[in-house]
Amino acid sequence: MATLLQLKGSQAEFDQLERLQSMLEQKNGEIEDLLMKVRQLEKFKSLYENMEESRPTNGAKGSDSENGYYADLLQIKLDNS
Repeated sequence: MATLLQLKGSQAEFDQLERLQSMLEQKNGEIEDLLMKVRQLEKFKSLYENMEESRPTNGAKGSDSENGYYADLLQIKLDNS
């Protein structure tokens, strides 16, 4: 009887271990997806900063609306990725 209970306990531990391993694999996949999104954000941030540096700085009125346009454009690209 004790041996049977031990076997059942071992099977339960094995099943729990399998579930935990499956959950771990799922979370690792989610982490990889998030890392890819972070890399994309860093790339877009770098592109935006380079664009800002290369643009001539003048006190024109359209400057704020252009910033909004480029920010919206980058947001659309991020949403589509």
